[in-house]
This record gives sequence, C-alpha cells and structure tokens, in this order.
Amino acid sequence: MKATLSRKTEVETIALKSGESFAKQTAIFEWSESGKDGTEYDRMLAVEFSGKGLQHLATVDVGDLCEVKYDVGSREWTAKDGKVRYFTTAKGWFVKKAEDVSDEPLPSQVEDNDGLPF
Repeated sequence: MKATLSRKTEVETIALKSGESFAKQTAIFEWSESGKDGTEYDRMLAVEFSGKGLQHLATVDVGDLCEVKYDVGSREWTAKDGKVRYFTTAKGWFVKKAEDVSDEPLPSQVEDNDGLPF
C-alpha cells in the first residue's frame, strides 16, 4: 500500500508476565481513493509496528509518501459478562519512502473491465 505517514505515536514499552518486555509504535497512514463516480474518498489506517518493524518505521518521517506492508489479524475476547468481541489489528512489518520503491498503481487505481463483479 502507498500512503502518506500523517503521524506516529510515542514508542510504548509493554511488560510481559515473564519479566521480559517489548516495544511497539503505531503509525497513521492516509491516502485518497476515487470512487466509480469520480468522488474522492479519504482513507486512514493505523498500523502497529514492533520488533524489526520499528527499525523500518524509524527511517521515515511524518509527511513522507511511504510503501507500507502489513498483515491484518483478528482475535477473539470474551468479556466477564460472557459477551464475545473481536478486535482487528494491522501489524506492520515493512515501511520505506515511496521514492525508494517502484511506482506501481494501487490496486484500487487499476481499471478492470472484464465485466466480472470481483
């Protein structure tokens, strides 16, 4: 995904029960997409980085157009009242300035006129 880095949170250090800890940081990326009628839609995605991903995130600055690679995952959580909830997280594992990557169009920018609905 190509998007502009609009802001970064402070690095958080999380203590684990084992006594070890890990660091994570969230980056907010923004971009625009055109609808079929030509209307522009602003998009935003919060991507969480940890481990080696933090090293990649440190190489880009707010305002940079970036190439971002991430995985999306969900987890289930059961509240004390027994109600089940689901949380979805985008976990970043790579980011760099877009000038350093190919200028391929985003999937939403590619025209597909084969008549299929997908």
